[in-house]
Amino acid sequence: MSDTEEGDRDAAWVVIPTPLSPGQLHGQLRDLERILRLNSGLDIHEWQPLAEDLVRLRGHNLTNDRPILVEIRLYPEPNGWRLEYAEGLKTETRLAIEAEVGNSARLRITDDYSGYPLQKRQAKLAEVDHSLPQWGRDLARYFKAWHRWSWFPPWRWFMHRVWIPMRPSARRITKLILWISLGELLLLF
Repeated sequence: MSDTEEGDRDAAWVVIPTPLSPGQLHGQLRDLERILRLNSGLDIHEWQPLAEDLVRLRGHNLTNDRPILVEIRLYPEPNGWRLEYAEGLKTETRLAIEAEVGNSARLRITDDYSGYPLQKRQAKLAEVDHSLPQWGRDLARYFKAWHRWSWFPPWRWFMHRVWIPMRPSARRITKLILWISLGELLLLF
């Protein structure tokens, strides 16, 4: 956390309800690269581990059309992760698991921008990451699908080896082709 006052905190967050238990959700968060790649507003070109708790991310933020080259320090926390960015307007991202009534959990993702004084933040407004709401929708869909289909090994293989490593544009094109193919099959019968 920065040395700014609490009243000067500048953050954005999204809360994602999931059908997963807190333990299952914690298991999903073990693979942070996969969780970040599910963000359709972030095109990851390279995820390079530099140390056990440090990675270099090279990519492109599709929501603000800015290239990304940043080192991210990964801090495990009892209820999730804290990702601390070495540079840029966004100071950190927190992924926190919150238990729900019953045996489900929700995931709260918070992007913190308060690491710089207010004037510097205002001068760098173009760096604000607008992908957080879409990332929340992407993760909600993935967690629901995981809850429903993870028992089926071919589905897990396809998701981990084919779908998630795809660039966001390739996923959109593939979805479009699949829907068109399904429509054609329905017209034939």
